[in-house]
Amino acid sequence: MEAWVERGEAPDRLLARGAAFPGRTRPLCPFPQEARYQGGEAERAESFACREP
Repeated sequence: MEAWVERGEAPDRLLARGAAFPGRTRPLCPFPQEARYQGGEAERAESFACREP
């Protein structure tokens, strides 16, 4: 976030996690991309990739 705010370098995705789903993470992708499951552990963000719909 610091690079985005201070240097205008937007991240390619952000990591989402929350109390409602403990232990689960998902990537938040820039529009119009969506997080698509690639295989692996379904509870981890690393198992997803940002792709065009």
